[in-house]
Amino acid sequence: MICSIRLNWPPVRSRPALIQVGRPRNRRSSTFEGLFAAVGTGMVMARSSLDNCLGMGQFIGIRFPRNSVIVNMEDRASRRAYRMTERAKTQDETRERIIAATMQLHDEQGVAATSFVDAAKRAGIGAATVYRHFPTLGSLVTACGAHVWQEMAPPIPEQAPGIFLGLDGLEDRLQRLVDELDGFYRRGALRLSKANADRHLIPELDQFLQAVDTGVAALVREALKDETLSDTALQLVFSLTDFPVWVSMQRIECDEAERRRLVTRLIRCAINLAQ
Repeated sequence: MICSIRLNWPPVRSRPALIQVGRPRNRRSSTFEGLFAAVGTGMVMARSSLDNCLGMGQFIGIRFPRNSVIVNMEDRASRRAYRMTERAKTQDETRERIIAATMQLHDEQGVAATSFVDAAKRAGIGAATVYRHFPTLGSLVTACGAHVWQEMAPPIPEQAPGIFLGLDGLEDRLQRLVDELDGFYRRGALRLSKANADRHLIPELDQFLQAVDTGVAALVREALKDETLSDTALQLVFSLTDFPVWVSMQRIECDEAERRRLVTRLIRCAINLAQ
């Protein structure tokens, strides 16, 4: 155990002497590492136990005043580590509060229209705190995008084969494609609309949407992998499965299941016409 003895000596305008106690170099030696090494107005010595600290000092000829203070350095280190952990926890909580507030504002007024001052006011903190956590608009948008990605769960290229597992016919595969994209677009409709509106202004938004487009394209290719299609037919399917087209299809007055069947037949007809 490592400890220190703080001596209230000398009494005249001087900091108390500090004697730090550690471990002996070996069990057999009576020589203590750091013995009588000067530290400011105090001395440093080493020993193996806190309990006999004062007794050991007397044994080697050091008499400690009655007002000496024994400081357990291990406890001090533990308290310092605890404070650092709590500080990190507080910083993480502040960061998440900023992200949550910013995402709310993005949903309400758009990404480009949301300033750092707006985010700070919504989070109940100062603008300087927002800048400390997110030095640039891009870093804040990227952090929000990571949360949005988890919530909307866009298609992942590596997962595309599993989505169509066991489906051999084109009709079934097209229906699964439409169902998957309809579910995704429905989950992310608001935020995809906001992101598309400002993607030309904020590079990080454009990168986010490019990743989304890559996942959608992977689903389309997987659904049609057994078909021999011309480039024109493939591009036509990409267009019909794009998010803006999905938004337009929502104007058709029918239930969701019927709308998905109509879109599936539309894609099938487009493939036939483009061949």
